[in-house]
Amino acid sequence: MKDFVHLHLHTQYSLLDGAIKIKDLSKKAKEHGYKAVAITDHGNLFGILDFYKEMKSAGIKPLIGMEAYFTTGSRLDRRGKASEDNITDRHNHHLILIAKNDQGLKNLMKLSTLSYKEGFYYKPRIDYELLSQYHEGLIAITACLKGVPTYYASLGEEQKAEEWVKRFLDLFGEDLYLELQSNSLPEQEVANRTLIKIAKRLGVKLVATNDSHYLMPEDRLAHQVLMAIQMKKTLMEIQQGGGLRCANEGLHFASPEEVWEKFKGKFEGWEEALKNTLEVAEKTVDNFELLEGNGYLMPHFPVEGSSLGEFLKDLSIKGLRQRIEQGLARDSKEYWDRLHYELDVVSRMGFEGYFLIVQDFINWAKSQGIPVGPGRGSAAGSLLAFALGITDVDPIRHGLLFERFLNPERISMPDIDVDFCMENRDRVIEYVKEKYGADKVAQIITYNVMKAKQTLRDTARALGISYQTADTLAKLIPQGDVQGTWLNLEEMYITPIEELLEKYGRHRTDIEENVKKFRRLCEENPELKRLVEIALRLEGLTRHTSLHAAGVVIAPKSLEELLPLYYDKEGAIATQFDMVKLEEIGLIKMDFLGLKTLTELQRMREMIRERHGVDINLLSLPLDDKGVFEILREGNTTGVFQLESVGMKNLLRRLLPDSFEDIVAVLALYRPGPLKSGLVDSYINRKHGKEPVEYPFPELEPVLKETYGVWVYQEQIMKASQILAGFTPGEADTLRKAIGKKKADLMAQMKEKFIKGAVERGYNEKKITELWEDIEKFASYSFNKSHSVAYGYLSYWTAYLKAHYPEEFFCVKLSTEKSDKKFISLIKDVKKEGFKLLPPDINKSGVDFIIEGKRAIRFGLARIKGVGEETARLIVESRKRPWTSLGDFVRSVDNRKVNKKTLEALIKAGAFDFAGEKRSYLLSRLESGSSMFTKGLFGFKEEVKEEDNSKYEKEVLGFYISSHPLDPYERLLKGKVSSLEILEEVEEGAYTFAGVITELKLKKTQKGNQIATFNLVDKTGIAQVFVFPEALEQSKEKIKEDQVLVGRFEVDKDEETEEVKLILKEAYTPEEFLRSENMMLRLVFLKELEEDKLEKLKSLIEQCKDEEGKELLIELRINGYRTLLQADPRIRVSMDILKFKEELERMGVRVEMI
Repeated sequence: MKDFVHLHLHTQYSLLDGAIKIKDLSKKAKEHGYKAVAITDHGNLFGILDFYKEMKSAGIKPLIGMEAYFTTGSRLDRRGKASEDNITDRHNHHLILIAKNDQGLKNLMKLSTLSYKEGFYYKPRIDYELLSQYHEGLIAITACLKGVPTYYASLGEEQKAEEWVKRFLDLFGEDLYLELQSNSLPEQEVANRTLIKIAKRLGVKLVATNDSHYLMPEDRLAHQVLMAIQMKKTLMEIQQGGGLRCANEGLHFASPEEVWEKFKGKFEGWEEALKNTLEVAEKTVDNFELLEGNGYLMPHFPVEGSSLGEFLKDLSIKGLRQRIEQGLARDSKEYWDRLHYELDVVSRMGFEGYFLIVQDFINWAKSQGIPVGPGRGSAAGSLLAFALGITDVDPIRHGLLFERFLNPERISMPDIDVDFCMENRDRVIEYVKEKYGADKVAQIITYNVMKAKQTLRDTARALGISYQTADTLAKLIPQGDVQGTWLNLEEMYITPIEELLEKYGRHRTDIEENVKKFRRLCEENPELKRLVEIALRLEGLTRHTSLHAAGVVIAPKSLEELLPLYYDKEGAIATQFDMVKLEEIGLIKMDFLGLKTLTELQRMREMIRERHGVDINLLSLPLDDKGVFEILREGNTTGVFQLESVGMKNLLRRLLPDSFEDIVAVLALYRPGPLKSGLVDSYINRKHGKEPVEYPFPELEPVLKETYGVWVYQEQIMKASQILAGFTPGEADTLRKAIGKKKADLMAQMKEKFIKGAVERGYNEKKITELWEDIEKFASYSFNKSHSVAYGYLSYWTAYLKAHYPEEFFCVKLSTEKSDKKFISLIKDVKKEGFKLLPPDINKSGVDFIIEGKRAIRFGLARIKGVGEETARLIVESRKRPWTSLGDFVRSVDNRKVNKKTLEALIKAGAFDFAGEKRSYLLSRLESGSSMFTKGLFGFKEEVKEEDNSKYEKEVLGFYISSHPLDPYERLLKGKVSSLEILEEVEEGAYTFAGVITELKLKKTQKGNQIATFNLVDKTGIAQVFVFPEALEQSKEKIKEDQVLVGRFEVDKDEETEEVKLILKEAYTPEEFLRSENMMLRLVFLKELEEDKLEKLKSLIEQCKDEEGKELLIELRINGYRTLLQADPRIRVSMDILKFKEELERMGVRVEMI
């Protein structure tokens, strides 16, 4: 057999370049009979742990390497065309490095870390200086045409090539190999000949590689598509461009026989070059200690005079006593037994240090006045966590299970996620860095993989297939069995339907329907078939990296000694391994989350303390407050934590909650699974006595009573298995995990054990089997009760403050809400609750929104776009007395901070309206360049045509405050158009909306057609609108910035990203739309009109006469009487009469459409 080892290979972690999935690679390597294989991804070590474990499990020796980006200058320089990474760049190159042993791996990690930390310029680069320091234990291979000697050799610059070979030889000696490739590029042949001559002269060995970028020859097209996606071009464009990027033929993971055949006779010494690949493999060790993961690497928590276990026990006993004294727990045997049981489990597992570390930074945060959440996830099920102050949830009171958090029969690291006040989260992380050492703490990377829907869309774009075509297929992909998961392309296109129904359940008729339709479309359309078959090969590849929103790793020693590090563009330090990999090598990760609600609760309480002298202790609030349940039952929950969506409001109105348990249940039930399966309907009907409450077995009544016999929580399944089948708490958690994760082999084991255990305890086998089937069906919809309870407290607390302190509630919510969409919803709620929202005023506004008088809230300066918090603070601090004019203001503030742009924003927002000057007048003077700093500023007036203030307000406030452009049409359109707020809940389909066009953008497609995007804004929300060429052509005149538009739209929902878009089909002006409807115009007289006004009315009607217009009805509402008159049917008026709406109303005549 002709042996060979691949020493140049790019996996999925060579982002958008390597198309080899590691799992597929190990199978193929075994198939080809390889004894060793190397990983050499571009510039990173993201994949080495996966690769190492996968190869080891397949019985193949893993060679750990990297194709480093190497600069011939200094890594600190910023020169060359590194952005293109192409052969024309004389400064930035490649170099393959492979670790011989643990020292070599440490140096490889160090080099990779420093390439991000010091050498990043488009790519993470190293230089000769770094190689000189960290070359020990490494093998160097000179790489492809981008390698330094190969590059110069390809240009015929033999001397330069030789100089660089000598320099590498000085460092690596016998561990330097000159790389030769066999491809169709003429430059490569020139390079090969030159490198062979240099190798002979200097006594350096040659090595042959295949530079593998994809697995099989038939993956070549998919790899080209991947390159097109990376370059943001179409496949045709890169194929026409030619060059190195497209010469990707033969770059598959070839068998040894193929490689030998490829190199046969190509140059002198070709056989030796192939055999040398085996020599490289023999130089490397079989095992790398750094990648083995020998136990947990727990950070050192300092304690004096006692063991960690004793310290933890003392701390928790003190903590529980304190909770009892505060009236938050009971002094009973149940509590003390539970605490000692949990301490025993934690001690046996060796996690005392973990609990001490977590409680330390949480209690530090509390001591600094930083709000911490009551709990998150399964940790709320631990009494030990409650006693230590890690959570504020009493698990016994709420029937929560410790084993849901920490299974005593399966040693795995506890996972405590913590919510901190959004503004102070970074302070807590800084505290952790100071305590354990900044070099021991880092954020965590995440790899964003190409998922089914996005892969279809990206592939379609590269193939030049329209977005709508790809979207038709993407939309057919249904949700999986767990929220946030989706069927993959293999399941949609290849897996037998019977297998899918077996996996997801026969009740999932949507899967069967969608899969059949998906496959039928592919059969009928060869273009779609090709699209799906290419996308199948790309799905699952790593697209890009980002930093985990909350994850932080804490190590016992410098992280640089344990793994490679990554630095993002902002300089944030992160691990190159993701959360899963970190756990595999034993490192401890924590989730530090920033939660805005905690910031808001703190601000509301401070404001209540200042205004009312009341200090609200949230933990001591009674959980049966009438005011809370009143607003919940009304669905008056805008701004209430996790209860503010339209669908949730509707659910609350149907449920009519009257207990804290109902809030907990609502948070668990309001998810796609329970809503679609009928669980929610059943829960509501049983609560209101419309459906009988039934229990599968009488013994389960205590478990299911709080949810009216409906399986809502995972903890209920765990308790049921203990009661019926005699499961231990640990087995019950294993059952919960098996069902939740749909692990078929484990499910089969647990099913047998569950049925057998229950039958042995005297239960009927048929009934138990039926129960198992029910549990299996609905368990994937069940939710973690611990999390629901913890977040239920946040919902309750925000509802309490809204019910009892609405001024403070709205004031804070308006100040902190950054989303325009949610802000508009809050404004609507503020007005509905009878509050007056006062415009910004330079003399009265605070930095944030402030309460001004009874049920009045003044707009905050920081919320004005173009002002910002720092400038707003400066303005408020500079206000020693009321300013009398714009000139007075300008003369007394720092003009470096309050510049022309800021002044323009303040004027447009109405902050200077108090001076009696029109905004347009002030703006024109500002524009004309009148001296800002003379006493005479704006000392004379001239009449300037008033501009529409609502446009100004939309521009700088994000919404309309004085008036809304829809106001004149509101009553006329009522019942004929939908509000944008319904988009949170609606299914896809056709809808009619009215709103104002903002942020209009016109773009050209690849085919040269024009499309438009804009935001449509009404009084309840905001939506993104797409207008495709045909619709745009028909409606061009109506699609203009600030125009009021009525449109018929298709609602387009992406379930995966939760984005909702509107696709415009037909566009109308309000007048056109109302004219197109079968309506009549009604003139409502609210008082008797004097003769001159009647003449004026007659004149207006004459101006608007139109034979095809609307008939007129006249209604008199005078002196308490109501008279309806039909006007002469020959008199018809156009919708132009609406233009005179305000003028008519001033006369006492209202225009209505009926």
